Amino acid sequence: MIAKAKLQGIALRFVQGRESLSSNACSYAELREHLVARFTEKLPAQYHFTKLQDATQEKGESVEEFADRCKRLCQKTVRRVEDEAMQRIINEEVERRLVVAYINDLAGLVGQQVRFRMP
Repeated sequence: MIAKAKLQGIALRFVQGRESLSSNACSYAELREHLVARFTEKLPAQYHFTKLQDATQEKGESVEEFADRCKRLCQKTVRRVEDEAMQRIINEEVERRLVVAYINDLAGLVGQQVRFRMP
């Protein structure tokens, strides 16, 4: 009941629209399962790889906003594994991919200067 009381926006409308979820007989596990199934990312990783490769700094977008957008896109490409050492290697590769995408797609004089200096 507490979880249902804290829902807002589209999640609240989703629960209210399902009779089985809005009843008091609905368990937390069932509610969580339905919410996770509804609101998790359903696009394949390749879609996010492509979006990251095609990302460019938009007009009026600051350097920090572009970096944050690249980070969000890059986080969606991270594969999760159980092995800690393997996960560290994957995270390092993701970091390299992020830096390359960010540097290559910075616009204007800032982008030109960054590419000349090759950080």
